[in-house]
Amino acid sequence: MLRYKVLRPKRKEHMKMKPIGIDLGNGAVKVRFGSTRLMIPNVIAIGGMQPEYGEIADPLDALNVIVDSSLVGDARHWYVGRLAATQGTMARYMLPTDHKTLSQQSAIVYLVGLAAAVVQHEVEANGSPRRELEADLYAVSGASLVESFQKGSRRRFEDKLRGEHWVTFQDPSPWAGVSVHLRVYPRVHLEGHTAYVWLMRNIPSIATTLSTKPLIGLAEVGELSTEFPVFRGVNIDPALSSGAQFGTASVMDELLLRIREFTQVPTAFVGGRMELERFLEQGRDTVSLMGRTYSLRPLIEEHLAAAAHSLYALIREKWQRVPNIEQFWVIGGGAALFHSYLQQKAQRDHVMLNFLNDLSESRWLNAEGMYLIAEQAMKREFPELMQHAQA
Repeated sequence: MLRYKVLRPKRKEHMKMKPIGIDLGNGAVKVRFGSTRLMIPNVIAIGGMQPEYGEIADPLDALNVIVDSSLVGDARHWYVGRLAATQGTMARYMLPTDHKTLSQQSAIVYLVGLAAAVVQHEVEANGSPRRELEADLYAVSGASLVESFQKGSRRRFEDKLRGEHWVTFQDPSPWAGVSVHLRVYPRVHLEGHTAYVWLMRNIPSIATTLSTKPLIGLAEVGELSTEFPVFRGVNIDPALSSGAQFGTASVMDELLLRIREFTQVPTAFVGGRMELERFLEQGRDTVSLMGRTYSLRPLIEEHLAAAAHSLYALIREKWQRVPNIEQFWVIGGGAALFHSYLQQKAQRDHVMLNFLNDLSESRWLNAEGMYLIAEQAMKREFPELMQHAQA
């Protein structure tokens, strides 16, 4: 029997509320909850009978869940993340035509991401989770530029997410049998702006110039698209902001096809682009397939250089249209992938592109900014409760 209902906030429930930031990336969901951070590939598959996987040490690799929520209706059993990716043609990835504020997939990974963060936080604090957990969450997430500029879209998404939800973890997860009761008070902000909040807080070259209202541009390179929000001081300038259909997913998919053609092994990187992305992030360039070792470095370099050339052209086009942009920051999952290629081109043209010193953090800026916003919003809306939120 389903057990969801519309949540009516009460003061006694607020006393347990905690801030959380959840970035619903098209490639991966990133969550920041106190000192806990986790990332889950944005892939789902309908649950059912499954082969014996044996023991899986990492709970995030074994997200087999039952979801009770008005967001999913009667479809309650789901595989999420890497476990879903093993389901072949049954696995669902986000598509360029999907709108996350309307997508059932976004709703599912939202709830599972929140629940997983609650359990992981409990594990980090106490060593193991209780069988039944409850969490009142002031949850800040985001919507894309295109969706955010559609009147009422973020408010409708908030109304959709608000309420009580239950997520129960199943075998083969080490968390099997753990059930999380979520009471969610959602806020949906503009993606890009949430990343900019983190930059304003942590980058001196931005923070010290805000009083002069400088133009700051971002190139947020995501899985399916690249967005170019432009900020005037602390506020986004909608007239100057735009997006482009360039993302790392198509780059990885095309590279995967080239590798399979080169090696003549159609099952190379059987885990698809997620496995290939991990391979590249580890700095590897040789692979053993069917008893042979292949050097992929020339092929990888050629392919990524060509993709970076296209991305750099988009950045230059944006800068030429808005030449008063004083700083241009490249962030998102694609920042690390294309960093060296973009820097070479920028140095050749005597322009300055800015990257984080720790490139691996580039993909976390929205989640970190969302968490900061959640903390600050709770201080404004429920100032007497923040001492409880810090517990």
